[in-house]
Amino acid sequence: KGGAAPMARARWGHACVALGGIIYVVGGCSLALHAQPVVSSMETLRCCEAYCPKEDTWTPLAQLATARSGARAVAIGGKYVAAVGGCDDIFGREEHLRSVELFDPEVGVWTTLERSLQRPRPIAAAAALPSADSRRRGEADDTPVTEDVVVGHVLIMGGAAALSSAEVYDVVPPQRDNADDAQGSPVMLEREQLAIGQIYKPNRDLPDMPQGRMGCQAALINLPAPDGPGYPKADRPSVVVIGGEVWESVPVGGRVGGQPKRTDFSNILVFDTLTGTWRADEIVPPMPAPRTAVAICVGLGHAWRPQVQ
Repeated sequence: KGGAAPMARARWGHACVALGGIIYVVGGCSLALHAQPVVSSMETLRCCEAYCPKEDTWTPLAQLATARSGARAVAIGGKYVAAVGGCDDIFGREEHLRSVELFDPEVGVWTTLERSLQRPRPIAAAAALPSADSRRRGEADDTPVTEDVVVGHVLIMGGAAALSSAEVYDVVPPQRDNADDAQGSPVMLEREQLAIGQIYKPNRDLPDMPQGRMGCQAALINLPAPDGPGYPKADRPSVVVIGGEVWESVPVGGRVGGQPKRTDFSNILVFDTLTGTWRADEIVPPMPAPRTAVAICVGLGHAWRPQVQ
């Protein structure tokens, strides 16, 4: 009736994701506790918390190793939460981050993963790719399997300052002392069992987005195939990139200069996970209004549209 219980710490610029019926809120920015409401009192947060809808309660979690705002939180394999990229100390040195941290609810700690993103990506778009459990293999079928257990793949696109590049990040959790214990260990599948083979190759290059952007969000949904019959048959796993912005210099007197102009996006970019390409057709129509710094979620059913009299 009155909405959900408030968070323990007011924040903005945080990341949010659902895993196992729990909502995880990661990092962000906030006014320092007991400080005056001025910009110099703002801080980038390491603290995180989780919401249980059944009990309507928030619970503090372990802190991030690195404070980060504008990161993206992604659920991995039904077991982990990954905090991808972001920016540390946005009111000071403003360090754009390439690091990725992984949270295991069973252990209750954040771990900075060994491998980083190819480039720093604050306020990017990120989504877990389908068939997230695999074991890293070589390019050829006869190449020995390495010891790294890849439990998920994250597609990360764009980010400040309006990058157009995209990359796939392989999530390799830290090894535990009881790694030989089968209970609770990651499921490992052969590469042949993956829905997507081509774009999972290590150090692969992906095509750039048609438009560079930041402040966007992404989600994995099923859409009709480009050469298919269309709706209601939607069986092509696709990543949709929604909203965002770009800042461009405005020419003044034939020269580039003056105040930068911000453009917000209403169109939706669609990445076909089976072909590893961006779709040219407009399978998802533009939003009625441009939006940046958006929040999105995926649900079942149909969107309601009021009838025009």
